[in-house]
Amino acid sequence: MGRICSKCKKEKSLEEFFKASMVFKNPRINKDRKSTICKKCTLERTNLNRLNNLERYRKYGINWTKKNPERRKAIRQKYFRSPKGIYRNLIKRGKDHVLILQSDFINWYNVQPKYCFYCGIPENMVYKFAKGNMRNRLTIDRINPKGSYSINNIVLACGVCNFVKSDIFTKEEMLEVGKIIKIKWETLHD
Repeated sequence: MGRICSKCKKEKSLEEFFKASMVFKNPRINKDRKSTICKKCTLERTNLNRLNNLERYRKYGINWTKKNPERRKAIRQKYFRSPKGIYRNLIKRGKDHVLILQSDFINWYNVQPKYCFYCGIPENMVYKFAKGNMRNRLTIDRINPKGSYSINNIVLACGVCNFVKSDIFTKEEMLEVGKIIKIKWETLHD
């Protein structure tokens, strides 16, 4: 069962329409309670309006941020813990060092076990063990620090192991150091 978009005049499935606002929820007129304009046409109209009124939308954003500083902080923290936000941080460090596409990185990140590669600390324990900015999540570490960020050269590591490894230790040496760090965090956890 479909519906014809009143803007583009194409027949589309009901999933391609937003839920209707309260005004259009009259069951006699709009039985499926969906908008009359498809999502694609609605988003095109919204984007065009935003482009034509950049300054107005910028002011809306600034005013909202001023009124909701705690909410804005929470949104930013959630974003920068997400795979997309982590990838953005990698790009900020230097585009020439990142040889992986965002979609490939997100897929890689989502299938990785959420444990430190070196000491084995689970991600939900990182906040108890690490300090400062390194305590939010597992970080991305390059196995070969001289290499670039590519699928074959990155692992998840806790902030402590990433900091200790730096450019000094090789992967094999850091795995040995990780055993010592694991003993320390296990004694702190108990």
